[in-house]
Amino acid sequence: MRKFVLLFLTVFIGCSLNAQIVSGSKLTKNIVTTDINGEKVDFFAVLDSGKSIALDVFATWCGPCWSFHQTHLLQQLHEELGPEGTDQIRVFGLEADGATPLSDLFNASNTSWGNWTEGVTYQVINDHAFTSNPLNIAYFPTLYVIRPDRTVFEVSDLRSYPDIWKKALVPTKENDMYFTSTLTSRSFCTQGVFTQRPTFINLGSTPIESYKAVRSINGVEDEITVDEVVNVFSKGKISFPNATLKEESDISIKITEIEGVALGTNDSPTLTAKYVKPLVETKKVRVDITTDYYPGETSFTIKDGSKTLLSHSFTGSENGGGADANKTHSFTVEVPENTTGCMTVNLKDGYGDGMPYYDPELHPVPGVEIYDENDKLLKEKFDSDYIWEKSNVISFGTQQSTSLKEQAFVESLNIYPNPVVDVININMTIKDGLDYELYVSDVTGHRVSDVVKNANFINVANLSSGMYFINVQTKDGVYAHKFTKL
Repeated sequence: MRKFVLLFLTVFIGCSLNAQIVSGSKLTKNIVTTDINGEKVDFFAVLDSGKSIALDVFATWCGPCWSFHQTHLLQQLHEELGPEGTDQIRVFGLEADGATPLSDLFNASNTSWGNWTEGVTYQVINDHAFTSNPLNIAYFPTLYVIRPDRTVFEVSDLRSYPDIWKKALVPTKENDMYFTSTLTSRSFCTQGVFTQRPTFINLGSTPIESYKAVRSINGVEDEITVDEVVNVFSKGKISFPNATLKEESDISIKITEIEGVALGTNDSPTLTAKYVKPLVETKKVRVDITTDYYPGETSFTIKDGSKTLLSHSFTGSENGGGADANKTHSFTVEVPENTTGCMTVNLKDGYGDGMPYYDPELHPVPGVEIYDENDKLLKEKFDSDYIWEKSNVISFGTQQSTSLKEQAFVESLNIYPNPVVDVININMTIKDGLDYELYVSDVTGHRVSDVVKNANFINVANLSSGMYFINVQTKDGVYAHKFTKL
């Protein structure tokens, strides 16, 4: 089945039953059953003894369930925090699908991925009535933390993070904000826009009513104060205004204060990213693309503005693997003489989930690297190269424009001021006194000004900030000269 077992990520498999209990709710009814060895399991008795519960509800046929089980994360938590460790938690594994026999817990079959008890020392339960208990399990896998005060947390897509499990099971602070998303690094050509708004979860023991966050861009900080209630196990989002970037930027967002109490440097949750501005100054550029386990879904084009310079589709089967999988592929193109100044690598994924499937112990990280023809690395791989959905655009700048020697009809040219605010002056000599036309184009090659004949200036006051080209056109060709609008 397509992507039934994932290499690095695990996803939910839908198995609609009832609306299950949501994070932050209380477990109001006790759950009493027996494990596969006949020993009694009493949730309220465990909670009343001051211990938290980690619960894995699975089905033996469920691929994502098996993928998570194979991480042995719950066994590690059991050994560290369970009876043989600090004795703060109890871990339970529960097979809850009534269509599978008990034997499927111990052996691989058409409806089981393997022995679910091998290497497991925590209690395993086989209770087919469990889906209708107070938790109302709606799909497999479902993973819960239940604290002694009976507060329930569905770990869901955060289940691969040991720190989240530990903080949820054994809170160490009243107020504990934990980032559940990252800041992704990116590249841009002339201008970038930072729009990211990271999310967090309250893993403390009490609601959070107020906090401060600071965003730093190349050392310039802005601060926001947020007064809103974020309950235990609830999520929030940190929303700074969009920021326009015109140069390479180191960016960070951190929580500096919770409930009026300043956080120390080591206690401030912090995210970082960088926005880079690659510039190719050679006549050729090399793009290295490292694929994931499903290369047959991935295709790309390399463009200069709207002009396609190269188009390629990788090969692979629906079930993954193949000669193109988890490998680095190199593609070299010539930078056009009359380049727009900005080139792009335009990635597409036919399945709509980017390129995230790889084993970090076996495979190179998927992504895109950009080199000039001297093998100088201009852009390294970023997580944003593979964490996307249907499409992803990676931009970089070029400086290989037409020279005076190549366009002999322009004998000399000087423009000023550059950068410019409103009127740009052009001082040039045209061979044989040829008539010429002037106009401005943007980095995609589209004309963005009126055409003027035999003029020595042009008004650009109405243009947005960014990089543009003055174009001199005669019957012998077009000469383009780059300038910056402030």
